[in-house]
Amino acid sequence: MNRGLWQCVLAGFLLAVVTGAYANFAWAATYAPVKARDTRMLNIVRRYDIPVIPGQKNVAAIPAMLSFWGATNQQIILKSRFTYSVKPDRIRITVDNLGMKRRNYELTWNSPAVSKIVVTQKLLVKLHYDAVLYTSACLPYAPKVLAAYSANLRKTKTINPDNPALVPICKKILARTKWSQEAVQLACDWINNHVTFQSGDAGSSDQTLLTRRGNCEAMSNLACAMLRKIGIPAAKVEVKFIGSDGGHAFIEAYFPDAGWVFYDPTNYLRGFESLDCLAATGWAYRVVNASGFHWHTGYFCQEKDVTRYDDRMRLVRYPMRRGPKATVIGAHVWDDPTPANVKVRRESINAMIMDLSIPPGVRKYAPGKPMPKKSVSDIPPANH
Repeated sequence: MNRGLWQCVLAGFLLAVVTGAYANFAWAATYAPVKARDTRMLNIVRRYDIPVIPGQKNVAAIPAMLSFWGATNQQIILKSRFTYSVKPDRIRITVDNLGMKRRNYELTWNSPAVSKIVVTQKLLVKLHYDAVLYTSACLPYAPKVLAAYSANLRKTKTINPDNPALVPICKKILARTKWSQEAVQLACDWINNHVTFQSGDAGSSDQTLLTRRGNCEAMSNLACAMLRKIGIPAAKVEVKFIGSDGGHAFIEAYFPDAGWVFYDPTNYLRGFESLDCLAATGWAYRVVNASGFHWHTGYFCQEKDVTRYDDRMRLVRYPMRRGPKATVIGAHVWDDPTPANVKVRRESINAMIMDLSIPPGVRKYAPGKPMPKKSVSDIPPANH
């Protein structure tokens, strides 16, 4: 073999080595731990055209938005201001559970002189996501943890952890891992691989397990039932997609060292699409007067980005592992103590909605400190 041919062979060999090394590096980098985050700022306008009976007492309950923060996700109301075409005689915060847990601004007009009142709320809302989760929680949880979150472990109308058909499924998950975070992932994987998404079919966990089909709400009901059976407190979260009248449901699971964390059992993104949606407390309002109790359905909400927002979430998405059907995308999980500057949320979204000691409105976020029970009110006294 002549010298030129040897040089070509050697060059090709070196190129193959370098290319292979680069490919291995690129593969490793793709799956390597990264600390990524993303923030979105929104101007939101909510408008309610409230039909009332002139000269009589009218009460309207309009849904309130809520601030929250946690280990991976935050939704913070930075500014909020109400305007009224007719100022109400009374304003108060109420909660109810008429089909879904709701927090309301309850507005009362004793004797309005008009047949329609317009209420407008303008908000500045910050959404934030950190793509790193710190947890080393393992099963079983301590009895005091299970007692503290017993409401998120028991059977409900739509979530049944006592279904005997769940026993073999959950046993297989527990046989594979005792690590809580991995158990949540495996439960979501099982639903991805065995339940077919069907729009509009919001069945209970029992129905979804039986038919092996359902929408996001149905899949979330089943995920909560599975996790509760395993011994992990779990709850369903209902949200509104930004810029759309469509909604979504996913879950949050509780880790003793990381608090409540979002997961999405409907796909392999595991809930980290939460920058695309707003956690609301209902999207209809009701009016009570002499003519009775009336629901008015709709979101009544328009959102606009403060600055142009591209789907930058692609920068914080990266494969966690290869699933049987697709690659699982999500946050990197560190088996380390939670840093002091990472907020651990001890109350579920549903518990916060029903907790009147946590007001809606403008909230101040202080990393490493407990969530404040008091904050700046966004509604002036009715007589001002």
